Amino acid sequence: MSLPSQIFSVFLMLLPSLFVGLWVGLCLRRKSLSLGGSSRAARGWFAMGLLFGIPAWITFNLVRPREKMITCLNCGSLRRPDQMTCHVCRAGWDFKELESPDWCLVEPLEESESPVGPAMSERQTDL
Repeated sequence: MSLPSQIFSVFLMLLPSLFVGLWVGLCLRRKSLSLGGSSRAARGWFAMGLLFGIPAWITFNLVRPREKMITCLNCGSLRRPDQMTCHVCRAGWDFKELESPDWCLVEPLEESESPVGPAMSERQTDL
């Protein structure tokens, strides 16, 4: 067997794994961008998917951000709430203070009412 035919047969044997790696890389790139990752991170995930295939997909699913995404007010793309700027348009945004919603707040109790009963000193005097 000549060298070119050996190279061609090796290439034919590797072709299915190259297609799987390419498919996994493209899926990881698309998913990374949809979860608010930068284009640099998306390129990295594409390379890892191309090189490692299914193990890269498993790794991505274990380390991807699990928080809710917010919409950028400037360009409309999704981004993580912990980012200071949008990864697409680089627009900044103001962090809002964490406040409890109004429907969770309970009206303040009057001084005479107590949710646990009378104060300890009053109990001791009753005994």
